[in-house]
Order: sequence, then C-alpha cells, then structure tokens
Amino acid sequence: MWRCSKLTPAQDGVKTARAAVSMDCEMVEVEGGSSEVAQVCAVDIVTGEVLVDTFVVPKKKVTDWRTPWSGMSEKRLRQMVSAGRTVNGWEEAREELWKYVDENTLMVGQALKHDLEVMRMVHLRVIDTAIVSREAVGKSCKDSFGLKTLCSDILNRDIQPAQVGHDCMEDTMATREVVLCWVQNPEKVHEWAENLRLKSEQSRKNKARKKEEKRAQRNI
Repeated sequence: MWRCSKLTPAQDGVKTARAAVSMDCEMVEVEGGSSEVAQVCAVDIVTGEVLVDTFVVPKKKVTDWRTPWSGMSEKRLRQMVSAGRTVNGWEEAREELWKYVDENTLMVGQALKHDLEVMRMVHLRVIDTAIVSREAVGKSCKDSFGLKTLCSDILNRDIQPAQVGHDCMEDTMATREVVLCWVQNPEKVHEWAENLRLKSEQSRKNKARKKEEKRAQRNI
C-alpha cells in the first residue's frame, strides 16, 4: 500500500491550505484482505469549519463492510451515490483532502497512521491523540486510550453508541475538541493523566501483594 503513497504537496500559492486539520476515515475490507477508505471527513481545527465530508466508492470489491465499526453498508453507499456525495477511489478522496492540506498543515487524528495509510499519504506534521495520551499518562499505565475513552474522561462526552457504527464526522469533531482541550486546559489533562498513573500504580501494588500472599500460602 505504501508503494502508492505520496508526500503531501508543498504550498503552491493557489489553494488556501489550513493551518491545522482534524481528519478521520472509515474503512472497509476489499479483495486481497486490505483496507480501503469508504468515508473521509476533515475539519478546520481553528474554526471548526467542515472541509470534507465525502463517501468513497472503493475500486476493489468489498468483502467486509465492517458495519459495526465503520457504519458503512452496501445500501448506505448506494444511497450516497444517488445523493451525489461520493468520489471514486482513494485517489479522488485524497485530492479532495489536498484542497485544504499542504505540507505545512498540522494534521490531527486518533490513530492517524491508519487514516494516512488508506489515503496513501505521507505527512510529516501530525498530532496523534492516541500517542500523546499514552505519553501523558506514562509507561506505567498499560491501558490504551481510544477516542471514546478520551471523550468520556476529558470532555465528559459520550460518542460512538454501542448499537451503531462510528460516525465519521462525529469522530473528526471529537478529535478536534480533545486536542483543543489539551491546548486550552492543560491542567485538566495533567490531572486526568496523574489520576490514571496513581490508579495504575495502586493496581500494580495490589497485584504484587496478592502474588506474595499466594506464595506465602504455598510455603505454609
């Protein structure tokens, strides 16, 4: 897949690239077992303006719509085609995104590597909320922090209802809000991270104590 990837274009003086953009993609599985983008959304971090909200018709045959996660289905994609809300393949989807993004744009996302991969993009200026949250908490905590967890803990907001697939635009907006909170309320994020570190340390001590108790019982 990376053989087809391209560096984000340089500033060309024609388009007005945004300073910072939040992006999310929903993906389906196609023939060969690879993933293809089925929807891409992008939002201006600074203004909250919706830049891209596009469904994508994969070039290869879809073998798994991954509906519980992607929210996509054959029926829904057909509806989007009828509504004129689709582009054909990842190349056209990437061109839509590149109308607002150049090499200087700061791109933000949750587990952004996967989104860049299906868009066949190599972009050097990124903030990945999955990575920065792990770094904030530290290596002592083994938990992973998905977007749903970050929104619940930091924003006190519930997203991604269990009964339906992800909403691509909701995830894009939520990632933006998490990053803005990180910048505007660093003390809140620090408190969240410190509480998790303390809980992780207490959990580690409890496990060690139980292990010692079992060892002592075996020696009786």
